[in-house]
Amino acid sequence: MAYCDRCGSYIPDGWTSCPACGYDPEHEAAQQQAAQAQAHREEQEKYAREEAEKRRAQRQAYDKVWAENEQRRRKEEEEYRRRQQEQEERSRKERERHSREQSDNGVNVTVDPDGTKNVRVGDRVHIVVSPDGSKKVRVGDKERYYDRSDIEAGLSKAGKKVKEYITSDTVNKAGASAEKAVGKLIPILSYIGPLCFIPLILGKDHFTGFHARQGLRLFIWGAILQAVGGFFGISWAVGIFQVLMAIIGIKNVVNDEEKKLPYIGG
Repeated sequence: MAYCDRCGSYIPDGWTSCPACGYDPEHEAAQQQAAQAQAHREEQEKYAREEAEKRRAQRQAYDKVWAENEQRRRKEEEEYRRRQQEQEERSRKERERHSREQSDNGVNVTVDPDGTKNVRVGDRVHIVVSPDGSKKVRVGDKERYYDRSDIEAGLSKAGKKVKEYITSDTVNKAGASAEKAVGKLIPILSYIGPLCFIPLILGKDHFTGFHARQGLRLFIWGAILQAVGGFFGISWAVGIFQVLMAIIGIKNVVNDEEKKLPYIGG
């Protein structure tokens, strides 16, 4: 025994719908499921349309970017080719200008297939350099041949002249003077502040040792006087005194003199 959920009427056994109001719960449930399925399909179709539209928009954006990049690439290639053509044109013009300058100066160089070089200077000078190193020089109507022996003889003669010059008194005196000047650099360091320790270590002769000891005394006394002068506010005077003593010491080095510094030389 069943009763209608809508009107409460009695529903005979075996019936699915109400005889009074016609309400059929199974039919209503089926219709509701069908409506839900239809709504679900419509939602899926809407989602599919939106996704398709989104993909289409993305593809259009990608195509646009690709087209812009492709257009930029083509412009860059065209610009590169244009610059190459301009560079080749400039190089061609430079070669032509150089060739014209050679022609204007009357100098023309050609190389034969066998490696022989022909150098023409104007209409009167013609130099032929063979692959073996021999030369033929024509000046006007006169010709002269130079082979490797001539070249070696010329080099030997030039070497002898260089050797004679190197062993000459002038070069020896200049070398001695330069060596002497360089030898005075280390003693001069004795009077440049803490650099006085360099000649003390490197000095091997009596002259360098003497000035190294004088410079060390100047450095020590300068440090002491600077401390005292800083207390009394006269550091500037001590600095002037140090500079004057250093100048006197360097002057003694230049004059090859072993004189003690005034006041502090001991």
